[in-house]
Amino acid sequence: MRGDQARLADILERIDRSLDYASPKNRQNLEAPLILDAIVRNLEVIGEAARELSPTLRKKYPELPWRAMIGFRVLATHSYWEVDPERVWAIVRGLPELRTKLARIQTAD
Repeated sequence: MRGDQARLADILERIDRSLDYASPKNRQNLEAPLILDAIVRNLEVIGEAARELSPTLRKKYPELPWRAMIGFRVLATHSYWEVDPERVWAIVRGLPELRTKLARIQTAD
């Protein structure tokens, strides 16, 4: 069974991949369907990894958007037609800050 540290590492890796695909300062990359698809897939993995984190860890850090991370995975998987590039862009813009917070958690726990 994978533990919280492995799942946090997965999330950080997928954030890094997403930021490699689309800079939060340049929305143009999301115009390419391949880039958008890659980022959405990484966000799905982030949501699944967040869902699998222990409730203890998630409760310890209530300031993090666990519900939103998990919710996007549900949306992208089950209501894929509702995935909007503008919503993805908003998420991408928040990834650097999220990454910083998650990296602190990973080193603290």
